[in-house]
Amino acid sequence: MKILIVGGGSAGWMTAATLESQFPTWKISLIESKNISTVGVGESTIEQIIQWMKLLKIKDEDFLKHVDGIYKLSIKFTDFYKKGEAFHYPFGTLL
Repeated sequence: MKILIVGGGSAGWMTAATLESQFPTWKISLIESKNISTVGVGESTIEQIIQWMKLLKIKDEDFLKHVDGIYKLSIKFTDFYKKGEAFHYPFGTLL
């Protein structure tokens, strides 16, 4: 089986890593543009990524160190409904 993933970024590289770990005999290739940079928009590392890292046998402390990441428990919205007020939208529970 041969799979070509068009586009890198988080989704492309995580898909390639997952397929390669689950189907080691398949040929997984990924292409990405040299002219288009990765969009860095503060992607959230939510709790579901823990299951993904376990699947790939990646230690979370190694992953976070190499990507300069943190776990986020919520997003704070300020002045969303009313000026001067804030609320947190939770992502779930940590571990």
